[in-house]
Amino acid sequence: MPKQYPKEQHDRAVRMLLDRLDDYPSMYAACNAITPKLGIGAESLRRWTLQAQIDSSQRQGSTSDELTEIKALKGEVRDRGSCQRNPQTGVEYRCEETRPSPPLICQFIDQMRARGFAGRDRSAWSCVSRAARSPQEPIGRGRTRRF
Repeated sequence: MPKQYPKEQHDRAVRMLLDRLDDYPSMYAACNAITPKLGIGAESLRRWTLQAQIDSSQRQGSTSDELTEIKALKGEVRDRGSCQRNPQTGVEYRCEETRPSPPLICQFIDQMRARGFAGRDRSAWSCVSRAARSPQEPIGRGRTRRF
């Protein structure tokens, strides 16, 4: 899980790097020199600085406001994707948030029975335990049963 740094420390570190950026051959070298003094990861500081440059129009890319909006829109799309329609019955279900009402479930079961779906078919083979089927079948964690 990523560390959460205070906003003041974040801003101070970015200002410090931007002030000293001309003293180093690359941003990577500057980050590696400055971060041990601040107690921040070099990659974190590099990414913060790149985002600060994008926000101030020194670099091209998506600004922080645009990234926040994109994240919110992706969440909306994900929520709308959780709503599914059953092609056989035309009934719309919400997979994660709500469950269909019991009368709707009973209606769906009756429709499926009318079409010939009887439910789970339990054959005699499915009742045999896995260990009894084959002596060389794995029994878990990569081990095999040996006789």
